[in-house]
Amino acid sequence: MKMRGAWRMPTLDELKELFNQCQCSVETAGDVKGFRITGPNGNSMFMPLAGYNMGESISKRGYKGIYWSSSLYEDEISSKANTVSLFDTGKFRFESLNRSFGCCVRAVIE
Repeated sequence: MKMRGAWRMPTLDELKELFNQCQCSVETAGDVKGFRITGPNGNSMFMPLAGYNMGESISKRGYKGIYWSSSLYEDEISSKANTVSLFDTGKFRFESLNRSFGCCVRAVIE
């Protein structure tokens, strides 16, 4: 999917800044469980724990959400990209995954 206009995927540094400087809490919006991320200015956004796709089915929906960054993992092959993984415990972790995984995208705008 091509993003149009000023929309783009966030870098790993932008994701780290977001998660390290904001308050995160787990909540349910409608029937969707996810992360509410609230910044110092009081603005917030919701990132669903939508699971991830590895093959033909979605795994861990409601328990985990993995979001791509635009930053490739720095190795010789570059078959991996950096992500942030969100968990239903309220914790998050930065990691790299093979780019064949079906993970979520949360676009940002300039």
